[in-house]
Amino acid sequence: MGRWTSKITSIVFEDSVGTTLAVSPGPGDFQLDNIAEGNAGAESGRNRGVHDCWVEGDDLIQAWSLTRHMPNESMTDAVAARVLDWIRRTGIYTPTTGTTPLTSVDSNVWAFKVRVSMSDGTNTASCLLPNVRALASMAEGVAPDGTTLSISGQNAGVPVWT
Repeated sequence: MGRWTSKITSIVFEDSVGTTLAVSPGPGDFQLDNIAEGNAGAESGRNRGVHDCWVEGDDLIQAWSLTRHMPNESMTDAVAARVLDWIRRTGIYTPTTGTTPLTSVDSNVWAFKVRVSMSDGTNTASCLLPNVRALASMAEGVAPDGTTLSISGQNAGVPVWT
């Protein structure tokens, strides 16, 4: 039996109309938290301070994170895809002036989908986070990784597993 590894996993950002951005290269450290049955939290029901049942709580919000190596290129561009432009919705992705504006999956704030796909040529699996916000931080580095961009966020929709 083989294993899913970072070599056969891809991370793609996607807006509500299907515009995509592959988020690579990177070390393969994607992480997703708060995976649970029914995407629901559970609270301890208590009777006089003693647990007597679980009560279904609010929908869970998944925290996620990944690291991306930064190529030697401008961090913003009006005609080329850049990860920071996607996250900030600037450059080519500017809603009012860009050539390929992004369309949010949320009606109030900039939010998008994150698709994690794994394929070894025979087997495939994926997870779609349907409503995510993202933040980024940058760290200077030396060889072999160089400068990296750490991206983290939260998913407020029910993950779709296939």
